[in-house]
Amino acid sequence: MPRIVDHDQRRAELAKAARAIVATEGIEALTIARVAVATGYSSGVVNHYFANKRQMLLYMYTSTVEQVQARLKAQLARSPLNLDACLKAFLPMNEEQQHEWLLWFAFWGMAITDLEFQMAQRRGLRGAQDLLLGIFQEQARHGLLPAGADCDFLTHHCIALINGIAVQAVFDLQEWPPRRQLSFIKKALALI
Repeated sequence: MPRIVDHDQRRAELAKAARAIVATEGIEALTIARVAVATGYSSGVVNHYFANKRQMLLYMYTSTVEQVQARLKAQLARSPLNLDACLKAFLPMNEEQQHEWLLWFAFWGMAITDLEFQMAQRRGLRGAQDLLLGIFQEQARHGLLPAGADCDFLTHHCIALINGIAVQAVFDLQEWPPRRQLSFIKKALALI
C-alpha cells in the first residue's frame, strides 16, 4: 500500500529547512539541492513542491508572516489589551523569531525590485498594522490610553519602533536582550 503524504506538512517541512538555511547562511546559500540535503529528500521531491528558489522564498515569506499572525492572534484571544505580550510575539525574542526576522531582511532586499515580493511584503505589513491598530483601539475603548489618543499614529509609530529595534537586536542580541526591546518600545510610546 502506498504511503500517504500530507502535502501541506511536507511543504511546511521543506520551508522550515529553507528558512534555517537563509537564517544561518544567507539567501545566496539557499538552493533546491541544499534543502534536499537538509531534509533528507531528493531534489526531485523538493522540486515537486517548489519549482525554483524564487517560489520557495515567496512561500517561506508568506508562511512565516502567517505563522507570526497566528501567534499574535492567539495572544490577542488570551489577552486583547496586553501590548507587551503582542510585542513579544513580534520582536526577535528567541532563536525562532530571530530566524523569522533574518528571513524578512533577506526578503525585503528582493522586494525592492520584484513586484510580487513587494505586494507580499505590503500584505504582511498591513496585517501587522491591523493587529496593532486593534490593540490600540481596544485599549482606547477601555480607557487605557489618554483621551483622544491617535491609534493610527500609535500603530505606525509602533511598527517603526519594532522594525528599528529588530534590526539592532537580530545583529546584537547581547546589547538588545528581550527585556530591553520591550522597555524601549514602552518608553518611546509613553513619550507620545
